[in-house]
Parts: sequence; C-alpha cells; structure tokens
Amino acid sequence: MPIDSELDLQLNREEEELENEEYSYAIPPQNIYSYTETRSCYDIVRMLSDNDLSRTPDFQREDVWELPQKTRFIDSLLKKLPIPSMCFSVDANDSYIAIDGKQRTGVIFDFLSKNNLDYKLSDLEDVDPRISGKTLKEIHENNPEVFKAVGNLSIPINVIKCDYTRKDNLTYIYRIFQRLNTGGLKLNNQEIRNCVYRGNFIELINDCNKNTNWCNWVEKLANDKRMKGPERILLFFCMHYKLEHYENKLSVFMSDFLAEHQNENDSWLAKQKKLFLNTINIASKIKLDSARNVYVDAILYGISKNINNCKDKSDVELQNLYTTLMSDIAFVPDKLKAGTSNKAQLLERYNAARRIFGE
Repeated sequence: MPIDSELDLQLNREEEELENEEYSYAIPPQNIYSYTETRSCYDIVRMLSDNDLSRTPDFQREDVWELPQKTRFIDSLLKKLPIPSMCFSVDANDSYIAIDGKQRTGVIFDFLSKNNLDYKLSDLEDVDPRISGKTLKEIHENNPEVFKAVGNLSIPINVIKCDYTRKDNLTYIYRIFQRLNTGGLKLNNQEIRNCVYRGNFIELINDCNKNTNWCNWVEKLANDKRMKGPERILLFFCMHYKLEHYENKLSVFMSDFLAEHQNENDSWLAKQKKLFLNTINIASKIKLDSARNVYVDAILYGISKNINNCKDKSDVELQNLYTTLMSDIAFVPDKLKAGTSNKAQLLERYNAARRIFGE
C-alpha cells in the first residue's frame, strides 16, 4: 500500500533536516589552537598526491560541484579574483583534513595534476577564452602559461592544530565542519563523518554500501552521491547495538557510535560485515512500497534481531510480514507526520519491527 503524497513530502523534508542536523555550540578543547598560512595551488596538489591532505576517502566519487561551477572556479583563480580562505585541520604528524575547501581542493587537483588530459571545461561566455570549452590537453598545447598562473597562486588557509586520537578533538572538528562549510554545496552530516572519523569502520560501511543486494533493494539510497546509503548503514549498526541508549539527537547518536568504533580489530569488523550481509540478504527479498528511511531502518532492525527466524522464510512469508509491519499502529500516517526521530515513536516502530519479524 503506497504512502500518500503528503506523507511522502513530509518524510522527505524530515530526512533532509536530519541529514543536516547541527550539534549545539562546542567549547574548544584546551589543546586546540589555530593559525593562518598560505599555500600555493601546486602545494595543494602535492599534499593530495602525497596523502598529506585528505578531502575524504574515495573523494573523487563524492564530488558534487557541476562542471560549470568547476570551470568558473578555475577562471576565478586565473583572473586572481578574491577567493575565500579554506580551513584545514592538522595533527602532530602533519596529517591535514580539508574542513572547508573540499570541492575547491578537488578542482585544483583535477586541473593541475595531469591525470586526465581529456578533461574538458565548460564553454561559458564569462570565462577566459584560453580555458572555455577546452580540454586540459588543448590548454597544455596552446596556453601552458595558464597552469603556471593557477599553480603559483597562493590561497589563505586557516589551520586548526589538534589531536586526531582524542574524541573531544574529533567532535570539535566535526562541529567546525558543520559551521564552516561554505563552498558551493555544504557537506551533510555523513559526508562530514566520512572526513573526520576516518578508519576501518567507515571503510566497512562504505564497502557495505556497494553490496549488490543492497544496491538493488534501495537503489536510490545506495547510489546517492551525498552518502545517504552509508548513513543508513551506519544507523543500522547503531540501532542494532545501542537502540536503548538513543536520546532524541540522531546526529550525535550516530557520530558517537562511529567515534567509539572508529578503528576496530579484524574480528569485530568481520562480525559486523556478516551481520549486515545476512540482514540484507533477507531484506532484499521484500518489495518495498516506499524506500523512505523510516521504513528501511525499521525493516533492517527487525530482521537483524530475528535472523534465525527469518532466514528460512519464503519470499511470500517475508512480504506478508512487511505488509503487517506497514499496517501496524506505529506506522500510521498521523504519527509519522508528527516526526520520526522522537524517541518514544522511534522505539515504538523499532519494537514493532522486532516483534513482527520474530513471529
């Protein structure tokens, strides 16, 4: 039974709000301090090439600027127009993270690194004719001075010195991400987590998002370039292990769990991968009327808590359990329209899923 359009719009708005939900103001830990430095565009390319600067794991895949935006940014550098300063964090090992400048550092890298000479810039009337509509190969052959002009240009960078091994430092960096992301398209919470909480757990989550059954079951989520798929998988693990600790602040809840398990041993990671694969192998047999988060999350939780009960059920039996769940009072439109992250209502939905898939 498909959900009505009004409810679908309401759920969509709430999903977007939760993806960008902000923490409360944070007082900087005493060990953190900041300073300003300048870096040439060539220097930024070197830092990225040497892995001294991280934009996020698999950063190429999550770029969200369109080609006209990238072209106009290069044109601004070429014309020496004022460029807003970037913000990097750095630890004692000179490991940098781009807090504000994810898209800009990516465009600089693509333009100067010579990795793809067939890369073609947009043909725009307000852009320098030496680059407008040209491939990088054409620019190298006809106007090589362009690369030197862009590469030697210096950009101001605000640097925050911190300790990546301390949870309070990572939490503070996370909050700075939320406040300072000003370049074009602001990073959402999962994109920020992907930058800040780098480690083998986030790598596992991103790998799970590529699972074939998951991609076929929730194609739009899994393929979303703003990391909506990995965010659902992170929440799956959070709720499976920590549901009883949830206290109405979903963004904090998820980030704290990720920080707690940022770098785990191989045995723990293998256990989590097995849990997810077993769950999605069953869930993917269900044909969804709607792939909104509120339904996907509950189904995954209900099945994960009843793996042994669900694994031998037929496709028809699983579909019937799904229909029963969607008809439960916990999922009536009026309740969902009132908000889905409220603790009491969230627990009601998850408990209904655990009960129904356990039948």
